[in-house]
Formats: sequence, structure tokens, C-alpha cells
Amino acid sequence: MFGSYPCYPGFQDRLSYVGIHFYCSTCQGVVLPHEVSVVVVDSNGQPSGVASVLRCKNHPIRGTHSSGPLTTLWGLIPKDQEAVDIRERMSRICFSIRNLDIFTLLSSLGGGGCIFSGVVLCMIVASPMILGLPLWCFSSILCGVGFILCLLGVILNYYARFRLREWLRLSQDYIRCCDLIPVQKGTEKYVVLTEFPPSCHILDPLLAKDPGETPPFS
Repeated sequence: MFGSYPCYPGFQDRLSYVGIHFYCSTCQGVVLPHEVSVVVVDSNGQPSGVASVLRCKNHPIRGTHSSGPLTTLWGLIPKDQEAVDIRERMSRICFSIRNLDIFTLLSSLGGGGCIFSGVVLCMIVASPMILGLPLWCFSSILCGVGFILCLLGVILNYYARFRLREWLRLSQDYIRCCDLIPVQKGTEKYVVLTEFPPSCHILDPLLAKDPGETPPFS
């Protein structure tokens, strides 16, 4: 929302990824994962199945090359207590940014509604008294309140972006304090065949128990 959306740990509701942030070697930062369907081609050049591979959400299709790894994603595992503390700070900032974005949206919608109502009242030909005030005065008050709410939304959005930059700085510190692990078991045995449409083949046929078996990525 408003461009200020950090990356939360985990992927969907999968227990194996609880608390795990993802690192993209191409983007060189913490990113959101995205599941891509990749066609598995056997040694005879025939499709033998479709595997779901986790890739960077910023470039789910692009970013790989022929005979290269299936994904640029890695899992981040904390090496020490410092990394755990940084991850907790990142989580608190995520919660703060989400709340700021919600208040920004509410302030912007409320301000826009007040300004619109004030303009509509100004266009009414009849000028009755509302709460003892002339119509134009009441319209001015509505527009003023709307302007204040919109200004508040801008301030909150700016602060959310400031918090996002703080989160990005922490994410770089977190990367330095973590070990990189393969994001899916089994992907190291396969390499990219074509970037688009996404396809892959086994790196060494001797690694496969069954050449036609779909890789058990998890």
C-alpha cells in the first residue's frame, strides 16, 4: 500500500517456512517469494511433469539462465542471538508500517470525502442555515477538515516510508548475520533448460531414481 510494504517472513501457511526470510542473490536483499510452475523435461526431451519452484516475486520468470540454478532464492537462518534480535525488530517495524498504511488510507479517504461534500454544498443554490451557520461557512469547515485529514495522510505516508527505509537497513544487517540455505530441497539437482516458458532438467541422470519422476521439491 502506497509503496511502503516490507517483506514478512514465511510463505503462505507452510510450516517449513515459519519465521524464514528469503534472500534473492539477484536483488541482493530480502524479498517476497512467489511460486512458479516449471516443466520438468526428461533425458529424452519429453515433459515428465510440473514442479512448483519458489522464486523471487520481483522477477518470477526472468533472472535465470540456461544451465543455471532453478531459483535465485535462499533461506536466511540466524547464526546468533544478534540475528534473532534484528529479526524481532524487523517484525515490529512491519507491524508499525501496516498500521501507518491503514491510518494513511483512512485519513486520505476521509479527507477526500469531506472536501467533496464541502464542494457539493457550495454548489447548492439554496442557502439554508445549518446549525446556525450559513451554508458557505459549513462548506468551508468541511473543506478545512478534509484538507487537514489529507495532510495527515501525507505525513503518515512519509513516516511509513521512513520506517520502511529503516527496515531495509535492518534487513541488510540481518543478511550479514545469517547463513544461506537452499530454499527447497532437491532444486540443486536440477538446472534451467529454458527461461520462458519455465522448464528444467536434471543435472546428472544418475541423481534421479526414476528419470520420469517429478522432483520432490519441498
